[in-house]
Amino acid sequence: MKLRIALALVAAGSCFGQVAFEVASIKPAEAMTPQKMMAGKMNIGMKVDGARVDIGYLGLTELITMAYRLKRHQLQGPDWMSAQRFDIQAKLPAGATKDQVPEMLQALLAERFGLKFHRDTKEQAMYALVVGKGGSKLKEADPDPDPATAVAEGAPVKGTQTFTMGAAGGQTTVRMAQGGGGAVVTTGGSGGMGGARMEMGSDGMMHMELKKITMTAFSEMITRFVDKPVMDQTELKGNYKVTLDLAMSDMMGAARA
Repeated sequence: MKLRIALALVAAGSCFGQVAFEVASIKPAEAMTPQKMMAGKMNIGMKVDGARVDIGYLGLTELITMAYRLKRHQLQGPDWMSAQRFDIQAKLPAGATKDQVPEMLQALLAERFGLKFHRDTKEQAMYALVVGKGGSKLKEADPDPDPATAVAEGAPVKGTQTFTMGAAGGQTTVRMAQGGGGAVVTTGGSGGMGGARMEMGSDGMMHMELKKITMTAFSEMITRFVDKPVMDQTELKGNYKVTLDLAMSDMMGAARA
């Protein structure tokens, strides 16, 4: 199938006046390992705490899509844009809000990385996520529990990290921690995605249970594991439970993509 999309094309450029971080530091991120991933010690994505912004293990690809509110397949550039990862710590200026962070990232990218872009339209091959001939066999997600009384199965038992990452329709805030039995548990989420549980199986495969996800969010998620964008054409409008078994090499590749 073919899809006509708008692409942001990246080249060297100069900064222009706009809202900006009061101060920001950028340094190369430490390499990710399977051990860090399974220990829930990853600092990936963006966390905003008051005036402090902490961005971990993101490449230029993720920074640009976050700054300009793009989906991954709407951005085209050289492979090195994803190869080098950065940790960024920044401070919001007085009176600024979290909603202005993308615009501040635009200014940071222009000033520190010499970024400018233009928009273009082209045809791109894609995969279509569709319902099989026998109809959908997906199980609908459980209703959201009462936050005042609910205790989630496999609830986190150690220190919890909170970060923001790209998701369908914008960004989603996720809380990640080490759960019982060595599993990594995530809770929260928005943009069509809820909590998940990940653990290593005896066969070396990563077992992932998505407790609540829309098909639009699922298609965007699995795009990271294949070579073309995946578009949701199921016409399923609900929230569903999905279970995946993935090789650790695929998980690491998706984290670096």
